[in-house]
Amino acid sequence: MKYLAWFFSVLFHPLILLNLGISVLLLFHPYYNSKYYDEQLVTLVIYMAVNTLVMPLLVIVLLKRFKYLDSYTIATHKQRTFPYIIIAVLMAVTAYQLYNNEMGGLPMYFLIGSTICLFLNAIITLKFGISSHTIAAGGLVALMFYVTAIQHIAQMEYYLVISILIAGITGSSRLYLNAHTTKQIYWGYLLGFGVVIATLSLF
Repeated sequence: MKYLAWFFSVLFHPLILLNLGISVLLLFHPYYNSKYYDEQLVTLVIYMAVNTLVMPLLVIVLLKRFKYLDSYTIATHKQRTFPYIIIAVLMAVTAYQLYNNEMGGLPMYFLIGSTICLFLNAIITLKFGISSHTIAAGGLVALMFYVTAIQHIAQMEYYLVISILIAGITGSSRLYLNAHTTKQIYWGYLLGFGVVIATLSLF
């Protein structure tokens, strides 16, 4: 059971959930699906993955190599602030590049909301532990909730259900591994959902 919890913790890593949300929007949201050619969508998904998944993971590997981090999982909360800020800057730059290339809309706003979450997480983690996994899961649920409940796009309801299941599995896995307390798990959900839904509604 422990190995399964670890598997889901890796599978639903915050950076993966961020890219999952953006990919679902680009590939299955009717507006973006009709706005871009298939080749453009694939290129955009790859571009986002390089900037918000590959590069951040490379940052973590380098910090570990130079002994700034004790482990790749960054188990020590106080060691998370610096890498989180670097990754948040990478995400902010990516959002700015999307804006400059007139590729705004929900993917960009979701990225902005996720960046804000990461900055807040970097500050909070200086004193308190909070689950980065459930922040990302809460943000993903907020994105799908916004698309289905506020934009009224019925065909996206399936993804809302999946995002809720992912959030539940993620939180349960982190609890089973004793990576976080129940309070840290729920505060993560609240922060992720609240910031992302507020960002999407504001823009």
